Amino acid sequence: MTMEYISGAQRATLQSMGLPNDNGFMKDFLGSNDKSTPLTCGFFRMEKGDPLTYKYGFDEMKLVVEGEVIVTDESGQSRKGIPGDIFYFSSGSEITFSSASCATIFYCALREMISSV
Repeated sequence: MTMEYISGAQRATLQSMGLPNDNGFMKDFLGSNDKSTPLTCGFFRMEKGDPLTYKYGFDEMKLVVEGEVIVTDESGQSRKGIPGDIFYFSSGSEITFSSASCATIFYCALREMISSV
């Protein structure tokens, strides 16, 4: 297989996640074709507004690249993520994201690509 390359992915327009407050955006950019171990990466942006709670059906890692985000798990453990911080969420985790301003986050997930949010 040859290399795949996307120039300027961090600056691309992300799609609304359809939240009531419309403050969550994401887009998958690249993914493997291996059905037994799918791997997908993309960007997620959380803007100021209502928190977003998500129950993971797959393992995922997130790297904060811009801004600040508050990440809270189902036990109540909470961390502020700033650029350079990495989070890992195992399948079954229930995670709440919030931001007082805006955060851009790169993710890599063990799931198939979502063609549109």
